[in-house]
This record gives sequence, C-alpha cells and structure tokens, in this order.
Amino acid sequence: MRRILCSTFVLACSFAIAGCIHAPMPWSPDSRWIAYTVEVRPIDQILRPGWLFESPSRPSTLLGGSTRPTAYRLWATRKDTGASVLLEESDQPMTAPGWSPDGRALAFGKLVVPAEGPGRFEVVILEGPGRRRIVSSRPLTELNAEASRLPGQAVVWSPDGRYLAIPQLSPLGLAIIRADNGRQVNRIADAFLPSWAPDGARLAFYLRGTGDTLNSLDSPVGQPRILAEVGQAGQAPVWSRDGLTLFIASRKSVPRGADPPGEQVELIKVRADNGQSETIRSLAVDAVLGRDRSVEGVSIAFDGESLFCSSVVEGAANVLTWYHPRENEVYKKFTLVDFSAPMGSLSISPDGSALAARVGPVDRLGAPVICDLESSDPRSRLMAPDDASRVEWIATLVQSARTILANLPITSPEPNAKKTRPLDRPTLLPILGEFDLNSDPVIRLRKISKLGRPLCDRPADAPAAGPMVEAILDEARLFFDYLSGNYVPALKSLETLEARVESSQHRLGLLSVRAQISLAQGNVDQMGETVGFLRSLVRSPGRRIEWDGTAYRLTNLDPARGESRDWTDYLTWRGSKVQEILHDDGADLHFNPDNPRFNFGLNPLDPRQVPPFPDRPFFNDPARPAAPPRPRGVR
Repeated sequence: MRRILCSTFVLACSFAIAGCIHAPMPWSPDSRWIAYTVEVRPIDQILRPGWLFESPSRPSTLLGGSTRPTAYRLWATRKDTGASVLLEESDQPMTAPGWSPDGRALAFGKLVVPAEGPGRFEVVILEGPGRRRIVSSRPLTELNAEASRLPGQAVVWSPDGRYLAIPQLSPLGLAIIRADNGRQVNRIADAFLPSWAPDGARLAFYLRGTGDTLNSLDSPVGQPRILAEVGQAGQAPVWSRDGLTLFIASRKSVPRGADPPGEQVELIKVRADNGQSETIRSLAVDAVLGRDRSVEGVSIAFDGESLFCSSVVEGAANVLTWYHPRENEVYKKFTLVDFSAPMGSLSISPDGSALAARVGPVDRLGAPVICDLESSDPRSRLMAPDDASRVEWIATLVQSARTILANLPITSPEPNAKKTRPLDRPTLLPILGEFDLNSDPVIRLRKISKLGRPLCDRPADAPAAGPMVEAILDEARLFFDYLSGNYVPALKSLETLEARVESSQHRLGLLSVRAQISLAQGNVDQMGETVGFLRSLVRSPGRRIEWDGTAYRLTNLDPARGESRDWTDYLTWRGSKVQEILHDDGADLHFNPDNPRFNFGLNPLDPRQVPPFPDRPFFNDPARPAAPPRPRGVR
C-alpha cells in the first residue's frame, strides 16, 4: 500500500501548481514568535562546492534545480534573537500551522503514510515540549494532487479558541472541527484558504470553480454565502480590524479578443455584509499583463493601517509596495533582498513592528526574512534555523548576485581583436572599477553581501557541519567579504579557502582573487608580483583555462588565431589604470576607492569600449625580479 501511495504522490507532485513561496507564516499573538513550514532538500541539490569558481557569463551548472523535498520541518523562530525551535519533522507534507488565541498552542495538519495500511491525514495540537494530541485523523485511500499542496494550506484557529478550520483531502474541501475534541461541526465541499473574522463568528474562504469565488459563513455551522468572483485565488482573504471588510488579490484572465491578452491582477476591497466590491489598485506592473508576462503569484498583508503587496511577474522587478488604504497613497516601494528575488507569504506581526516574507524561487518553501518596520530604512534579517535553510539562503543570494555580475564588461582583452567575446573569468568576483562606485549594481551587491555574511557563522552550540556545508560556507565567506569591500576579512577568508581547495584550477582562481584584493587595497606592487607569477604560468605558446561544460581544463593557445592570456592581460590593464592614477603628478597618492578617479572611465554596459590593453606588463621597473616569489597555496 505504501508503494502505491508514494508513486501516486510523486505523480501528484508533478502536477502541483507553482507558488509554494506564498504559503502562510503566522505570528504569535504577542508578536514574539513566527511559525512556518519549510521543505528540506539534499544540500548537493541546492548548492555545491565550487560555485565560486564559475564565470558569471557562463550559465550556472552548480546551482541545484527544482527537486522533490525529502523532508518537511515545522519551526518556530523568535523575532528578536532568531533562536529557533524544531516542532515537527516528517518525510511527508505538512500544512502551515495556526496559533491558538492565547499563543500557548499550535495546530497543524500532516500526511502520514505508514509502511502497511492506508495513509491518513492528521491534525495535531502542540501544547508544549512533549505535549501533543491528535484531534483528527482521517483515512486516505489515495493521494491526489492536493496532498502536494498541503504546505500552501493552513490550519486556522478561530479567535474564540473553540474551532479549527482544516483542509480536507478526500473529498476536497474544508472542515470545521471542535478544538477540544475534534468533533466535526461543518463541512464545505471544494472550499479552501479559510480566514476567520476578528469576532470569530464568521469564516471567509474561496470555492473552486471555473473561476474561484469568495464566500463566507455567518456562523461555524452556517451555509456558504457568495460575496464576489475573484478569478484565481492564491492567498486567504484578509479581514479589516472591524470585521466589516475583506481584502483579496484578484487574478482574472482578459477575455479573448483583447489586445493584448493576458491577466489582470488587482487588489479588491469587499464588504462582508453585502459583497459590494471596489478595486483599490493594480498589483501588476501593467494593468494588463501581456502574452509573454505571466503572473506567478501575488501576496498581501494588512494590519488595519498599512497594507503590503508583492506580485511575482515574469520578467519584472520584484518590489514590495507599502500602501496606506485610508489615504489612498503609496508610502514607499522597496525590496527585502534584491529586485531579482521573488517575494511572497507576507505576514505582519500583530503589533505592526515587523513584516515577514519568503524570498527566492516560487517553487521553494524556505525560511523567512524579517523586516523591521519601525526603522526609517527597513532592515532585513534572514532566518536560518538549520544548515539546510542556511544553504538555501546562500543559493538565493548567489543567484541574485549572478544577475548583477552578468553585466560585467564583456569586451575582449585582446587589443587587436575584431570581435568581442566574454572573458572567461576564474571566479564570480569582479575587479575594482568594473562597476562605477556607488552605482546601483554596487549598492545591490553590498546589500546582498551584508545580508549573506552572517549566514556563514554557524551558532557556537550547533553540531559540527558536514564537509560539503563547510566548503560552501568557506566560499561564501570570501564571496560576501569581498563584495562588501571588507578586504582584511576577505584575505583571512581567502587563506582559509586556500587551505581547503584541492583543484589546481581553483588554486589559480584564488591566486587571481589575491591579486584583485591587492588592487582594491592599493597594494600595486604586491599585485604586480602576483600577476607576474600568474603570467609566468602561461608561457608561449601559452595555455588557457577553459570550461568544457563539466570541468575546467588547460588548452594551448593558438597565436595564429590571435589567442592570448585573456585574464592576466585584463588584470594587467586594470592595474595599469590604478598605477597611472597613483603616480599622476597632480593626484592624491593616497588610494581612495570612493574617489571617482578610480572608476577608470570604463562603462561596463557599453561593449564597444574595448580597453587599450598593453603588449607588456605594466610593472616595468628594471629592479623588479624577473621571477617573483611563488605565492602560498599554489602548487
């Protein structure tokens, strides 16, 4: 029986709609804790050691693709300290949890597939460490597609503490049960995404159909009453504090014949008594999304005064809108991590001081980021309760950084080249001056590095990490230290990584990073020795490091084809610009990275600006030894 159920479940997963990123994350009533469910995947399917040594111009082969989770974990995390408690772990999907009104208990649903016998769906109430009771257990003869969507559903506790609204899998729908004994008092077929009114008497939810509809119950034992048509629903309706109004995100297809065809995504206010609706604003970049710009998810959060909206639209920047409905104005637009990273599962703490969200691919269910709303500039903190979440966050940040670093100069370093081609960089790390200082790309990279660097320091009381996790964290430390401009810590991170790597090509890449750090610190002489050593490794006819799709390899350069030592020549040219500035008669000899003179006058977005690379190294001091000392860590 287990084999049949599992195979059916895998098939169901393949048909599950995307949008896990929008699964609920409820706050405790006192705003101190946030509870959430995460998916756990093997580390090597998230990020693998060696990702730092990929050129940003080459598609990533080391970032893991979408895979089925191997486990699900239910966490509760403190807002102020980030300390986390693992409440439940299972190899089968679990729902999002729901807090009791007094904040002393959590309820959630889980799928149980035993080795023998039928599977079942259980609703569990946790009342403290070791104190748990199963209030509902229903057998399942088969697992349909809805089972794979359980993490996007939630068990919702009524404000008076008497009832639980729980999802049903067979048949599909919602059930309302007593929280004390699990007795079912009502069932609504084809209903989903429930939300209790503040008074606890009414329940709003959606009904499946050709187009989803917003409905409500006037009492836990009442009958559904339709309020509005919403097209496609993706998040539970949000009640106003007075319980008179509902806010929903409506997604509707534009009728055929419209130009252009697509989807309308709107924020709508609905009266709970008569269903009268009013469109507040469009949540998409355009009022109508074109054929090539699909909507992958919409999320809203409302605390009675501030309303937050985020929409994931293909090809559009991911922006969070802070809206004041009473004044009908947008307070600000910002992002929690980066414009390239989708955001969802928005959740405001009851005291209005913090906003939680999930950030990353829409098919992943990860740990939240918490934003402090009381500061003038909203500050974000990434929650990482375990190493799996830590690596998931690093993978998300690295992918965001890659989208920025993909705009690095693509000009050929060959002075006589007729055609430009991308530089085959030994690492992801840029060179000082490739982006204008204090430009948008640099600001974004610094924000990513500021968020990511704390992830590299595991808690002191955590058990020892595996070799793969340690290798990933070592690369991440160097990556974030360098991007943030903290070059002294970057050198320490570099030395740690040099002692770990075994590949000769990776050692050469780290040697190049050492030269880049020397350049950034203004140590031109030291950079010259390192670059000189790198150049000595590539003698005539010369060799080039290439990527064949699976690994790096050394190939001989062909002078007849105009091939040359690309990366060392490029480092040489960059260093010559620094030397010119430092030795200019009218220039300040103190190296100042914030000085616009150190932008080197190169527009990285203009591929027509081919730098005039010299035919010889810029370090032509006759007193300089021809054979520089061999840097440490290079065989």
